[in-house]
Amino acid sequence: MTKRTNTKKALLLSVLSLLCCVAMFIGSTFAWFTDSATANVNSITSGKLDVQLIDDNGDEIDKDATLNWIKKEGTDAVLWEPGCTYELPAVRVKNNGNLALKYKIVINGLVGSAKLLEAIDFSYTDKDGNPVELSAESFLAPQAVSDEIVIRGTMKQSAGNEYMNLSLTGISISVVATQASHEFDSSSNDYDANAQYSDPIVADGGEMTIDLDKAPIYADGDWGAIQSTGGATVTVNGKGTVTAVESKDRYAMAVYAYNGKVIINDGYFTQDISGTDTQYDLIYADGTGVIEINGGTFKSVTPKWTLNIKDNSQAKIIVKGGSFYKYDPSNSLSENPAANFVADGYTVVKNGDWYTVVKATASNTEEFKNAVAGANDGDTILLTDNIELSSTLSINKNITIDGNGNTISENPVYVGANNEVTFKNVNFAEPVNSNNNASSVYASGLTGKVVFDGCKFADTQWDSIQITPKAGAEIVITNCEFSNNVTGHRFIHIEADYCSNADVKITIRNNKFGSSANMTNSIIDIDYINIDGIDAGGNTFADENGDIYICGATVNRTISCEEAYVMFKK
Repeated sequence: MTKRTNTKKALLLSVLSLLCCVAMFIGSTFAWFTDSATANVNSITSGKLDVQLIDDNGDEIDKDATLNWIKKEGTDAVLWEPGCTYELPAVRVKNNGNLALKYKIVINGLVGSAKLLEAIDFSYTDKDGNPVELSAESFLAPQAVSDEIVIRGTMKQSAGNEYMNLSLTGISISVVATQASHEFDSSSNDYDANAQYSDPIVADGGEMTIDLDKAPIYADGDWGAIQSTGGATVTVNGKGTVTAVESKDRYAMAVYAYNGKVIINDGYFTQDISGTDTQYDLIYADGTGVIEINGGTFKSVTPKWTLNIKDNSQAKIIVKGGSFYKYDPSNSLSENPAANFVADGYTVVKNGDWYTVVKATASNTEEFKNAVAGANDGDTILLTDNIELSSTLSINKNITIDGNGNTISENPVYVGANNEVTFKNVNFAEPVNSNNNASSVYASGLTGKVVFDGCKFADTQWDSIQITPKAGAEIVITNCEFSNNVTGHRFIHIEADYCSNADVKITIRNNKFGSSANMTNSIIDIDYINIDGIDAGGNTFADENGDIYICGATVNRTISCEEAYVMFKK
């Protein structure tokens, strides 16, 4: 629980580093201190460290470029599934300087979901065809160019359903480099053997904002790759990585707050470890330090020590979001007795090896309605029991409802036209009204986005899902199940304005549709929608007797029912 010594703290802020520690975005260059001085006929010239990323043609890669995954032949999308592998275009590292360097490649910016980083292993192949971990250290002599580097991402075979319906279409990569032991300086070539890749970011008083989307942090984790001292407030934004490199004293802290505050809103926090200690603190608070975690992903080599507070200090760690690998922040075993770092009004949802903190819980109708009314955009409401709605419920917030396998029944749910609402793992059942035409979920005049992921729909009087979208709306229905043991109308009904051929993005994938015997209309009915906006596939049907009706600019079918079944099943 404790860091073994505090004696270095005073020295940390007063000793200047003599090592060259540099980091860069794609294609940018950086130099070790360069200058010259002349005295009589003798001159002293400093060395130069200058590195670039180039493409396979030798051209410099723009520093703002995003590398996109190469799509599989015959496909128009990058679809991640367990066991699949995608490649980025080939790159090379070029040493333009006159000093030898060692470097590592790290992921920085993302186009898509950072959560997929949890399930993807990155590597590249060396000149002999051997796989190399992305974080492996490599060497370049002055003016040398590396072998071709083709970065590959492989989705783990063990990846579960929590990674469905996520996308990672491109990434930015950065090279972090420093001096390598090569040149003979004075009497040896090993003075720089312990050169670190980049200096920690230290805030001593005042305020500082760190944008991880602009550059990764890959730094000595002895006193934290990110440090807040002297009453400073540091805010961390962006989806880039913070990697704490194990120090010679066997510490690897990504964040360290000592009499300061760190607010973490996002990012991926991890460690580069070579030792075998059983305690590598990832996030650490000391003195009167405060660390507030509102989001991000946290993976420690020693999960028990993901979050830690110095013994007998006044420090605090407050968790209001984020995902943690093999670590439950509501029952932190780093403290004795075990501590709950999760803020009031928040709870932990476990999914495999990951613990995710979400806002608000509801165990009955009153709690559920109050949670919706009090929610802020981006919040998640977790259902801890079945909800029997005594009246209709309107959701006019951009929120997520995590059903946790529980059921919402008896009355419909209405989604606001301009909102983005996600229903995850919610069971909808038996909505009723006096007209005998109640649907489970409505969204009228939708211009926002509605997502149904892992939901179940059963025994609706009318439609399981009924949406009337406008151009620009998005509807996602994935990994859901539909069944009706009572007389119903349709499973899915999406209808734009009459004959509008509206441009609406619709995804209907990997769902299970039960028997159509009790459905009085089409089991899937999509009306007046531009068919080019429909992404369907991987769905299964108990029978193919029910109608799938799709029309666009007119009341006439755009494709036949038989063609629709092929489209939805492919």
